[in-house]
Amino acid sequence: MSRRISRRAFLKLAGVSALEAVALSVGSLAYVRKVEPGWIDVAHVPLTLPRLAPEFNGYRIVQISDIHMDAWMTRDRLAHAVEMVNRQQADLVAITGDFVTFTPQQFAGDLVAALGELTSRDATLAVLGNHDHWTSAAVVRRVISDSRIIELRNAVHTLRRGEAMLHIAGV
Repeated sequence: MSRRISRRAFLKLAGVSALEAVALSVGSLAYVRKVEPGWIDVAHVPLTLPRLAPEFNGYRIVQISDIHMDAWMTRDRLAHAVEMVNRQQADLVAITGDFVTFTPQQFAGDLVAALGELTSRDATLAVLGNHDHWTSAAVVRRVISDSRIIELRNAVHTLRRGEAMLHIAGV
């Protein structure tokens, strides 16, 4: 047995649904623009690698990702993130892509200024992310080079401690 809905009830239901959709969209947009971008998380993750040479025991890698330099992620905000990275006293810093979202030419100077301050015992390594390829991989590669960062473009960087080696691959 099917129940017919009046035109008035249908319009009321449609209006309430539309208002709920707008509220959900506004709430999601506020989260994406105001909450998540300021969310910098430092998580210590100890790993046990059974075949790691004892010379690398206690090796500290700091990984950062998704910088997405833009009007919100300013040079000052990125400089603060770099300070947080440097406080970790890393043996190696790994940047795993998405330096920019759009217009890398506009933000190249700010990226170089901030990323050039990264410090680590051995090296700072990077790979490009999807946004970097979608915008201008050539500009992002120049930023990486100008920042004294080693790009691992389908390559391996080998670290040595005496006779022991640790290979870091990037694709």
